[in-house]
Amino acid sequence: QDSLRKYLDLAKKLDPQSREIIRFEFSLVVHSSLKSLEEWKPIVKRYYEDDSVSYFKSLGIFYLFSRKWKEAEAAYAKTDYRDIDVGLVLMKTHREDSGRQVLQKSLAYSLSRGENPFHHARIHAALGNRKEALSNYKNIRPGLIIWMNSLDPFTEYIRDDPEFKKISDAAVAKIQLYLEQIRVEAKKPFNLEELLTKLE
Repeated sequence: QDSLRKYLDLAKKLDPQSREIIRFEFSLVVHSSLKSLEEWKPIVKRYYEDDSVSYFKSLGIFYLFSRKWKEAEAAYAKTDYRDIDVGLVLMKTHREDSGRQVLQKSLAYSLSRGENPFHHARIHAALGNRKEALSNYKNIRPGLIIWMNSLDPFTEYIRDDPEFKKISDAAVAKIQLYLEQIRVEAKKPFNLEELLTKLE
C-alpha cells in the first residue's frame, strides 16, 4: 500500500485534476484500514459535491467500516439509501427488527436479479443463515475473502465459524501461491518473441 501511495502521489503531481486518479485514490482509501476521517473527507469531496446524496453515502460507508454506528446512521439519514449497509446499521443501533427487514428485502431483490455471492454472503451472515452464508463465501474470489475477513463488519457474524476459517485460510494460501508464482516469473528473462508467439 505504501508503494501504491508513492506512485499515486507522483501521478497527482502530473495531473492533479484527473478523474481516473481521483477515482483510484478514492478506491484505495475505501479498501485501506480506514483509520482517518480527515484523510477520507477531502478525497470524497473531490469526488462528489459535499452536499450530495453520494457524499453522505460515502461518509456512511466510512463510518460503517469504522464501526461508528450512530455516525453512520446520521450520514445515511441524509440519503435515500435503504440497502444492506443501512440494515446492518439499524441492527447495530438497537433496531434489530427494522434492520433485518431491510436485509431481507435487499436479499429478495438481489436474488431476483441473479447470483451475487459477495452481496448474499454478507446478508446471510448478518441474518444468521450460516449454511447459506458459507455457501456464498465459498464462491468469492480469494483476495476479496481476505479483505472481507479483515475489514468487513458483516463478516464478524461468521468469522469464528470453523468452516469460514477454513475458507479464509484457503484464500490466504491461494494468494500466497499466486504471489510466489509471480516472484518466480519475475526472475525469468523477458523474451518478447516468445510472448508474442503465445498470443498468436
